[in-house]
Amino acid sequence: IRFNNLPGVGETVYLIGKGGPSANGITLGVARDGGGTLQLDCWIDATNYQRAFAFATNTWYNLCVDRLGSATNNVKLFVDGTRQGLSISDNASISNGSDIYIANGDFAGLDGWFE
Repeated sequence: IRFNNLPGVGETVYLIGKGGPSANGITLGVARDGGGTLQLDCWIDATNYQRAFAFATNTWYNLCVDRLGSATNNVKLFVDGTRQGLSISDNASISNGSDIYIANGDFAGLDGWFE
């Protein structure tokens, strides 16, 4: 992803997901909290996981959420191949019947490029 403009205070740009930030859904995006801090934002089964990261405009980023099995700390978030220090354990079923979305629809709000 490459941002032309970053999310405003209190805004989230959802980049990819299934079912949205709701029960049995998963999303990955970038948010700016009420204090102005930019963060990697991941929702799994209506639980929000966030990690501060200094995103900038006109810079390409590779974002990844990886969930493997049901062990402790089975969810990991990455920016440009570097794990973003969260220890997440989530075993929720991702079974929402919704389509997969990629930087489009009601959840997007992306002002930039997505490859």
